Amino acid sequence: MCDRGPGGGPDGLPLEAGGETIGLLALYLPGDRIPGESEQILLEALSSQLAVAVHHARLHEHTTGLGADLEHSLRGEQQAVAQLKALSRSRARSPEPVSANDAGGRREDDRELVGVDVGSHARRAPRV
Repeated sequence: MCDRGPGGGPDGLPLEAGGETIGLLALYLPGDRIPGESEQILLEALSSQLAVAVHHARLHEHTTGLGADLEHSLRGEQQAVAQLKALSRSRARSPEPVSANDAGGRREDDRELVGVDVGSHARRAPRV
C-alpha cells in the first residue's frame, strides 16, 4: 500500500501490467482508518485485476486502430485495382494509334522483344 498523501490524502495502489506502472488505484478511507491484512490482500488482487483490464483495453484500442488502418489501405488498393482493370478494358476496346514511321502496324510504344536465331545461339533483339 502506498503512504497516505499530504494532508490525509488518499492511499493508493499501483496498477502494474507487463512490468510497467500504468495507473493508480486511489483509496479514500475515512479518517485514520487503515485496512486490515485481509482487506489489503483484497485491494492488491483488485488492483492487479484492474491493471490487466486497463492493459487489455489499451491493447483492444490499439488493435482496433490497426484494423481501421488496414481496412483503409485495403479500400485504397481495391480502388487502384478497379481503376487498372477499367483502364485495361478501355485500352483493349480502343485501337492503339499507329506511328507514321511504323509501317508494320505495331504500336509506337511497343517494346516487345523478338528472338533472332544467330547460328547455334539465340539472341533477343528489339523489334524495329
